[in-house]
Amino acid sequence: MPHIHLYNTISSSPFWMVKNLWVSEVSLVDDVDGGWGQWTDWTLCSRDCGGGQRWRRRECSDPLPLGHGQDCPGHTLEGQLCNDHPCKGQWGCWSTLSLCSVTCGQGVTSRTRMCSSHPPGRKFTIPCDGSSEDFSNCDMGPCRGKTVF
Repeated sequence: MPHIHLYNTISSSPFWMVKNLWVSEVSLVDDVDGGWGQWTDWTLCSRDCGGGQRWRRRECSDPLPLGHGQDCPGHTLEGQLCNDHPCKGQWGCWSTLSLCSVTCGQGVTSRTRMCSSHPPGRKFTIPCDGSSEDFSNCDMGPCRGKTVF
């Protein structure tokens, strides 16, 4: 429903003059509820790792609210958590122990693990603390009739 807006409050005349044209002081404006425009692209994440935030925005302009129309419901700004992976590399599980390095006497077994340290979408590596290899002594018992050097 249109609303009446009065513009001439100085005189008691129902009309007023603008550049030699008589204009009625009553103007009709339809009520139009506002509508959201498109979201902008997301901003870059505030941190490369360890949890950051990124933002996007939209405007209540498609269409703009007019007259006594309602503003757009909701929020202009939207945030999202991003890059929540740890800053340090993360070790995977240890492999199973290898066989002992000798068939008799004292030897060594080993195991390995992989470091996951490439944050998604990034070109740098964040190293893991510690070693990717683990060694343990093993005893295969005395050698019978063999010489061990």
